[in-house]
Amino acid sequence: MRRYYPEYSAFVTAARDADIIPVYRQLLADCLTPVSAFQVLGRDEHAFLLESVVGGEQVARYSFIATAPSAVYQVASGKASIARPGMGGIKEFQTTDPLADLQKLMPRRRYHRDGKLPAFTGGLVGYAGYDTIRYYEGEKLPNPPKDDRRLPDLLFGLYNELVIFDHVDQTVKVVANADLPSSSDAESVYRNACHRIDNIVQRLQQPPMLPVGEIDTGSSQTMRFESNFSQAEFEAAVRQGQEYIKAGDIFVDGTLGGGGHMGGGGHGRR
Repeated sequence: MRRYYPEYSAFVTAARDADIIPVYRQLLADCLTPVSAFQVLGRDEHAFLLESVVGGEQVARYSFIATAPSAVYQVASGKASIARPGMGGIKEFQTTDPLADLQKLMPRRRYHRDGKLPAFTGGLVGYAGYDTIRYYEGEKLPNPPKDDRRLPDLLFGLYNELVIFDHVDQTVKVVANADLPSSSDAESVYRNACHRIDNIVQRLQQPPMLPVGEIDTGSSQTMRFESNFSQAEFEAAVRQGQEYIKAGDIFVDGTLGGGGHMGGGGHGRR
């Protein structure tokens, strides 16, 4: 028997003080792993698998999987685009402030916090590359390096559904965020969220086509590689990094266990 949380009566109560309410079904995780689930859902474009990191050798509690974002924002060299699958066309425009563009994609809304779910049940997921700083510190960084990666400076998807593996209680929660505009009928919005959940659950029941991998620890390393740095270029880059540290443009944070963390203004593409 399918059971959705919160039940409709509790959903209506929550809707008095919230615009976005996560609805979910809870499944046993006996026959499903994050990798096998992602092997099925990851066939879609812009799918992701995130692990909640604890540190050391502790097991992270949550694994998050999502696919099919309702909007995809990306920008490269000042040329931005917003794609909304199923809504027709791609909006393209010039931008000097991509972070402000993202803020417009996520207007301030009242969110219902369910204590049985982790704090993250959807939203913007993606990356901002090192060269994002050039949109805000371009006058101080006038000479960008050659773009040899052809990747967007920023790329974020807006995800309204999420599959959450809870490794402590061995469950899978399939979540759909119910968005309640002021003029909406609460029952239809609730039913829509339940329908989206059912579609994901049905997909998760498909058999993954994941071959069993073999681990051979006794073979010798035969992979050939070639550095794209000469020794002289490498040493020059290290010296330049040392100068950035002296100037305060790069700092070394030693507070993270197990090693330092480099942070700074992003003077080059990585």
